[in-house]
Amino acid sequence: MRRPLSDRAFALCLAPLAAVATACPVLVAAFVANNAAPVLVAVGPMAFLGSSHWAPTSGEYGVLPMVAGTLTSSALAMALAGPAALAYGLHVNLFAGRAFATSARLAIGVLAGIPSVLYGLVALTAIVPHLVRDHPPGLGVAVTAVTLAVMVLPTAAAAVDAAVQQVDPGSIVAVRALGLGAWDAVRAVVLPSAGPGIRSAMLLGLGRALGETMAVLMLAGNTVAWPSGPFATFRTLTGNVAVEMAYATGLHRSALFATALLLLVLVTAIVAAQASRTPGAEA
Repeated sequence: MRRPLSDRAFALCLAPLAAVATACPVLVAAFVANNAAPVLVAVGPMAFLGSSHWAPTSGEYGVLPMVAGTLTSSALAMALAGPAALAYGLHVNLFAGRAFATSARLAIGVLAGIPSVLYGLVALTAIVPHLVRDHPPGLGVAVTAVTLAVMVLPTAAAAVDAAVQQVDPGSIVAVRALGLGAWDAVRAVVLPSAGPGIRSAMLLGLGRALGETMAVLMLAGNTVAWPSGPFATFRTLTGNVAVEMAYATGLHRSALFATALLLLVLVTAIVAAQASRTPGAEA
């Protein structure tokens, strides 16, 4: 059966836009990889990834401490934000009244739209002064992870909420009709049904944490060092690019592009994992 002419014309109009949407990330990745190539050829990928020395003036471009700082702060942030996001999604869908659920969803939407620099500013003025007395300079892993957790919570919570909303209400009613409690409904119906969406929500939050720049730049301390403790200062991959790109030249500039390429690979891996866990991805 042939599609109407209007449908064919509409499809032809959409095709170039779809091609642009597909080509843009590919072109960005190609541009970053091309600019990262000189340093990867000069020092080697293994030296770039495996060395802990970052001294561009001496020709040393090791990003391992920054990789550790990025992964540590992001993992700690999700360890804090993940349970809260799950609790939010279950509560507003299964236990809260309609008025509270509507207000909570509005609040989460507002929090998700707040610029990251404001989160960093609040942490810098409200949390750091209390830490600096006993743990100078008050910056480091702990305050960065807590701030990142607050930042990624709205994103993860909204995604968990959407996943739980997809659960068939009839299944929950059936479980309750058998005389079982709310926890039984959550354990037997909600978590298995919404599990893929909840896992995707956590991966989405992790991707947001990995890519955050401004708040981390304000709170991490920006020293190229291992995140060895809760009050140790460190630097992330995004912070490295933001701090040094303004004056970098030659291999130094290429090394910053290689840093961005590594970050791109990490985020792409998370997106791929999220897609593989999405219901219907196997179809």
